[in-house]
Amino acid sequence: MDYLISLFIFIGSYLIGSLSFARIFLFFKKSNKKIEDLEINIKNSEDNSKNVFGAGAGSASMILGTKYGIIISILDILKALVPIFLILHFYFPNEYYHLIFSLGVLIGHNWPIYFRFKGGRGISVIFGGFLAIDLFGAGVTTILGLLFGMIVVGDPLLGYSGWLWLMVPWLFLRTFDWVFLVYSILVLLIFLIATIPEIRAFLIHKKENNLKQYNEEKMNSSAQWRSIQKIQDFIDKLGFFKYPAKLIVLIIIVYIFYLFSKFNS
Repeated sequence: MDYLISLFIFIGSYLIGSLSFARIFLFFKKSNKKIEDLEINIKNSEDNSKNVFGAGAGSASMILGTKYGIIISILDILKALVPIFLILHFYFPNEYYHLIFSLGVLIGHNWPIYFRFKGGRGISVIFGGFLAIDLFGAGVTTILGLLFGMIVVGDPLLGYSGWLWLMVPWLFLRTFDWVFLVYSILVLLIFLIATIPEIRAFLIHKKENNLKQYNEEKMNSSAQWRSIQKIQDFIDKLGFFKYPAKLIVLIIIVYIFYLFSKFNS
């Protein structure tokens, strides 16, 4: 790879990623609220540094409604998917420039230069990049991550982001290329760094024995989370049968990854 081209692509992708569709929609809808107003106050804490918010589709949907939240999420997906697809399949099909763009657009989304480096968490952007790189893998890991998080572990939050963790072994088994392994690990680390405020809030609530209320507030924060909670409530009602379901899902996940590794070896 040419280092000058790599630098140009990274800077360009960062600037594209810094475009905040959540803020753009709030501006044109003339909302009297800002993303920063959506701070989730932690009970029994007066430290403002412990407040949590993210300037993304999820936050915008709390102000503008579910419809606009979905539109913003799709636009965030497309700002990663379209350029990465073009770079990968038309401009530099035999290089790793699309991975550089994917990292740059994610960093820009999470720490946008236009908005004092206060951005989102990058779930939609990561998913858009994953779709461009491996459409089949993005679909399979989304389903498997949802099943693993909600049935095997019983955690809606993990069900929501489970595909992100499965992306790491999936891309490596797909390519057996260490570059893709490093790329997927970096994506995961960038996501985790961006979610440090949420992780800190989780730990504080856990320490204060207030975790149940925190989770309830999270699940009620948007229509998306409420839908996930309904699925989890249904699974919880299975009673004893959820235990064999856990085993079956775990076996299916392991078997699919085993078959995939054999197929690509």
